[in-house]
Amino acid sequence: MSSLSAVISAFSAIGLSWGVRDDDIIDRLNHWVMYGMLLALAVGSGAKQYVGDPIICWVPTEFKDKRYKRYINNHCWVNSLYNVPFDDPIPLEENRPDNDVSYYRWVTVIFLVQAFMFKVPHFIWRDLKAYSGVNLTKIVGMTQECALMTPKKKDVQLGHVAEFLDRWLSTHVPAVRSKEAPDLSDASPFRRRVRSMKSAGGKRSGRFLVRLYLCIKFLYIINVIGQFFIISSFLKLNYWTFGFDAISSYFLDGEWEDWSSFPRVVLCDFKIRQLQNVYTYTVQCVLSVNLFLEKMFLLLWFCFYLLLAANILSMAKWIVQLLLWSKTKDFLLRFTGVIAPGRQPTPGEIKSFRQFAYSYLGPDGVFLLRMISINTPHLLTLDLIKQIWTVYIKKRPFEQSLSRSGSTTPIANSNNV
Repeated sequence: MSSLSAVISAFSAIGLSWGVRDDDIIDRLNHWVMYGMLLALAVGSGAKQYVGDPIICWVPTEFKDKRYKRYINNHCWVNSLYNVPFDDPIPLEENRPDNDVSYYRWVTVIFLVQAFMFKVPHFIWRDLKAYSGVNLTKIVGMTQECALMTPKKKDVQLGHVAEFLDRWLSTHVPAVRSKEAPDLSDASPFRRRVRSMKSAGGKRSGRFLVRLYLCIKFLYIINVIGQFFIISSFLKLNYWTFGFDAISSYFLDGEWEDWSSFPRVVLCDFKIRQLQNVYTYTVQCVLSVNLFLEKMFLLLWFCFYLLLAANILSMAKWIVQLLLWSKTKDFLLRFTGVIAPGRQPTPGEIKSFRQFAYSYLGPDGVFLLRMISINTPHLLTLDLIKQIWTVYIKKRPFEQSLSRSGSTTPIANSNNV
């Protein structure tokens, strides 16, 4: 039985290690779902191009040999193609239309580039968050691991997490920063301004993670907007209205086929040299790959618009949650049970808890707790905040907290915590 429990714990630990996240679901839609979708589209478009016959041309009757037909198909596949509606006459060679539709050869590469672009903000977040002085992924992972532990082991591990966070948060306390900062009372105004800007934006400012995460959110929005411009330039159309045009055409005509941007039948010119004479031939070719590319880009259009809306709403939500003190207060007041288990906290205890949130946790500490609450069960977040609160009151007596808050309300003794 013990060996079976060990095996189950091992597999559970592997699952947790793969499932440790330090972002929200909208971030994962960008760097995981869209990344995987674009890779799948790249594989699908590449398979259609390089497996089977991606192009079939109607060759002149004098080219009866299969080798001639294969040569013409290969020549037209790698050279320029153009589209002329069936109702229009084919113009003379010197007046051929300048509407090359040979972009299909680069679709796989474009999909791969787009997939990489969705990963870039995640790479930046993964590398730069370490400069805050805390391993956010490790903290979330250690908290998740507690779900499989006994209550005693869970309290020990969360205690270790709380002790580490206390050492990290202590570098963000204004009093600590003021002791470490040099005296600039006699410095020039420019030097004082530079120093204040450096302190406000540095990793010890207590706002490094908040600002970095909001910048990552903004990068996800810029990335999706950039995708529209990239595809518009690549397909030589207005991709912003691509889906609207398709929907309008479907409801008006009962079907939708974009013959101008994704023609199924195209024309190809090739030359044959015979002695000193050069003969030009024009053949008609079928591009079956465009039938699939049309649907792929339509699918991407819907996904990009939905993702753009989700990114904007997500960034707005995080701005409100992280920058408005009232939202931070509402978030933390849900956990006031840790200071008065089994009873209603007194006004003095609530005021002390607010001081704990404002002066001790700070913006980065609250952000870390929000990220833990998103990616772990609520009870684990509650237990972790209880451990952090315990460490806080042991190292910082209540009298000091109350004197700073200006409250004279008595605080519960340690037996009530």
